[in-house]
This record gives sequence, C-alpha cells and structure tokens, in this order.
Amino acid sequence: MIGNSLQTLFLRLLPFLLVAVLAAVLIAVWYEPAPQVATLSQKSDYASPSGAWHFTAAAAAPGIMESAVESPPPPARSPVAISLSASSRRLVDEYLATQDISARMSILHDLADDARSGRAAFIELFSKENDDTLKTLILNLSAATGEPDPDLFTLLEHAVAKGEPGDVRDTAQDILISTADPRAIPVWQSLLNDDNPDVRQTAADQIAQLRDASP
Repeated sequence: MIGNSLQTLFLRLLPFLLVAVLAAVLIAVWYEPAPQVATLSQKSDYASPSGAWHFTAAAAAPGIMESAVESPPPPARSPVAISLSASSRRLVDEYLATQDISARMSILHDLADDARSGRAAFIELFSKENDDTLKTLILNLSAATGEPDPDLFTLLEHAVAKGEPGDVRDTAQDILISTADPRAIPVWQSLLNDDNPDVRQTAADQIAQLRDASP
C-alpha cells in the first residue's frame, strides 16, 4: 500500500524534476562567462622568454582575440672594422713587431703612400703608440695624405682627447685649423669643456668661424 503511494507520488513529481533539471542546464549555458579578449592595454601581462611580445590587431570584427606574436631579437651589432689593403696590413704588422724608432718612422712614411687605407692604418697605430714623436709624425703624415676625409677627423678626435701629451694635442689642433672644414666642428665641440681655457677659447672661435663660412 505504502509502496504504491510512493510510486504514484514519484510519477506525479517526475515531470517537475525533469523541468527543474532542464531549467538548470539552460541557466548554466545562458550565463556562461564569455572568453576574455586580449587588448593592447593588456600586452604588458604577456611576456615571452625574451620579453618581446607584441600584438597583432584582429582585422575581422571587434571581440576577436588579438594574437600575440613573438618578435625576433634584433640582430647583434657587429663592430666596425678598419679595412686595410694587404700592403698596409703587412706594414702595420711590421710596425707593431719592432720597437726601433727609425724603423717605425720609415714604415709610417711607407703607409702615407697608400692613399686608400693609409689613414685607417694611422688610426690603428696611433691608438697603440706611446711615443710622442711618433704620434706627432702620424698626425702630420695623415694630414698630408690627400684631401681631408672622415678618417682624418676620427684620428684628430683621438689626438685632441684629454690624456694625450700637450704637443700631440697642439699638433692636432693646428691640423684642424688648417683644414677649415665644417666636419671639424664636432671635434672642436669636444674641446669646449677642456681644462685649458686657451683650448676652450680656440674651440669656440673655430666653431663660430666654420659656421659662418658654411653656406
């Protein structure tokens, strides 16, 4: 008797239970949270191992997730190498292999005959030379090797730097003045804060003259 009553009650409640379950499923589907969309303002939240992520804007429609694409690392900067002819390279090696002053002077004169890479060789040797006389000779020979070019002003910039001997700096400044070339302005600008007030004044005067002479 009781069993028949429970069975009857269950059959009566079954449709309501099915409706309740179906309603719960529909509610769960209806209120499911939408996937988050990455924006440009969120790009700092993404990081690749190299720390170089960038975002590509979706072209289709708003709400499409932007794709994160890892940028390739920038190419390493290769050091600037001084290009020397074979004959100049041989002379530079001979120069560095001897400590004889007369032999070094002779090699410097031979390098001055190489109009293509003689000044590039002088830059290398000046940086490695400690003798004031030889440094001064390098400057004078470089100045006499053809028309002024970027290599000459690179050499002179090294020669006027603080720490170089006074006679070497003086020779470099004399050569700068003799060029009367606007490309000397950056070299003179490096001397505007020199410890020597005469050097500062000369630098300021030369900059003004070169600027006035420039078209």
